[in-house]
Amino acid sequence: SDTIMSLSDRCDLYTWGDGTTGMLGHGENAEENVPRVVDALQSKNISTVACGVNHTIAVTSIFLFVAIFNFTSAPSFLPE
Repeated sequence: SDTIMSLSDRCDLYTWGDGTTGMLGHGENAEENVPRVVDALQSKNISTVACGVNHTIAVTSIFLFVAIFNFTSAPSFLPE
């Protein structure tokens, strides 16, 4: 199954699809069938997103959010 990400015109990040490894950023290992906003990243002014087999990344002007395989807790924020 796929992980899908969408960035709204208000820079809110929505994810859905295969969340069984926690890569959707919702803090749980569950599949999402409809787009769901990543609450922890609301109002973070996300500029770039990317996802692959073992990662999900969202970049802002201040933080880099990274979810790597088996990411099951709230998103991790790393200073750029």
